[in-house]
Amino acid sequence: MTKRICIRLLFLLFISVSALSVHAAADNAITKKEAVAMVVSAYPGKVLRTMNVKRQGKPFYQVRVLLPGGRIVNVLVNAQTGRMRKL
Repeated sequence: MTKRICIRLLFLLFISVSALSVHAAADNAITKKEAVAMVVSAYPGKVLRTMNVKRQGKPFYQVRVLLPGGRIVNVLVNAQTGRMRKL
């Protein structure tokens, strides 16, 4: 009897984790790799750091780029729409 209960609990846990990962992926239409590629095409240079951030409850990627002249640029990419904004 307990073996059957354990199997059911594991199954329910697996289903709930799968549903959470699908839901998180649906929130972000743009992947982190796509966001970095978009930023590098607009601001050619070396990507120093990429972070997942939330602004006003919405998901963004913050990409920090070292430009050839030595300047550092921070760009926010909306993870849902792909719109970029320089900080």
